[in-house]
Amino acid sequence: MKLTKKIIGKSDSYLQDFLSYNLQWGIMCPIWKREFIQKLKGFKAGYPRLNDPELMIRALLVPNVKFKVFTDVNYDTVYNMNVVNWVALKDKYYQSLLLFIPEVSRSLEDVNKTDLKKYLSSYLKVWFRDFMFPSQLNLVYQNNTLINLFYKHKIISIFKKFKLKTLLFGHNVFYYFKRKFKDLIINLT
Repeated sequence: MKLTKKIIGKSDSYLQDFLSYNLQWGIMCPIWKREFIQKLKGFKAGYPRLNDPELMIRALLVPNVKFKVFTDVNYDTVYNMNVVNWVALKDKYYQSLLLFIPEVSRSLEDVNKTDLKKYLSSYLKVWFRDFMFPSQLNLVYQNNTLINLFYKHKIISIFKKFKLKTLLFGHNVFYYFKRKFKDLIINLT
C-alpha cells in the first residue's frame, strides 16, 4: 500500500476550509482541552459519517477559539479508508448530509455567519462526484432531496437548484437510452 502524505496547508480560514469540505486534518490530529470538548458536548453520536468535520466546524465557530496549526512537522498518524461496502458508505453519507446541513446551517446563523453557508455546497459536490456518479444509479429521490435541502438552507440559489435538476434529468434520460442501446447491441449479437 502506497502512502500519500497530506500536507496541512496554511490557511486564512480553517473554518471556511472545513465548510468547503477541504478537511485539513483528521479527528486524531488536534489536541483539545478536555473542558473545551465537554463544552462542545463532543461528537454527535447520531451521525453515520461527517462526525469529524461537524465537530471541527462547531469548534471553529466558538468565538475567540485558540488553536495552533503545525504545518512544518512530520505526520505521526495514518488514515487508511478501507471501503468494504460501497452501498452502505453511500447511504451513510446521504443520511449524514440530512443531519449535517441543517445543523451546520443553524450554527452559522446562530453566530451571524450566514455568508459562509455558500461553502457548504462542496458537500453536495462530493455527493455527486464520489457517491452518486460512481454508483451508476439514478438515485432520483436522494438527488432531489439533497438539492431541495441545500436550497432550503440557502446554500444554493434557485437558479442553481433548477439547473442541477435539469442537468440530472438530462443525465437520467441519457442513461436510460444508453441502457436501451446496450440491450439492443447485446440482443443483436
